[in-house]
Amino acid sequence: MIHIHEVQRRAWANKVAKGLSGSAERSPDVPYEFALAYGELAEAFDAYRKNPEALEGELADVMIYLCGIASMCHIDLSEAVEHKLDVNEARNYRQNSHGNLVKE
Repeated sequence: MIHIHEVQRRAWANKVAKGLSGSAERSPDVPYEFALAYGELAEAFDAYRKNPEALEGELADVMIYLCGIASMCHIDLSEAVEHKLDVNEARNYRQNSHGNLVKE
């Protein structure tokens, strides 16, 4: 099993090796990477609806893009996810008038 730290390290190393990480003359294009990640998420949704066999690979692509973006922004995604899980586990919800759960 691979850990988030390793995914983030390898995603970044691949971007560097392929010249996709920017350089001294050109900084990483974070907005472009977000657009690509959004496209991968759309592909994952399309796979979920039309081609379930492809869903696994598409979800992996989404995670790889997110890990690359985290590296570009100098974020330790493993720590960020752990913190956010703690926040979410402590969060309380209530039902609104439509029966939907909303944060308190």
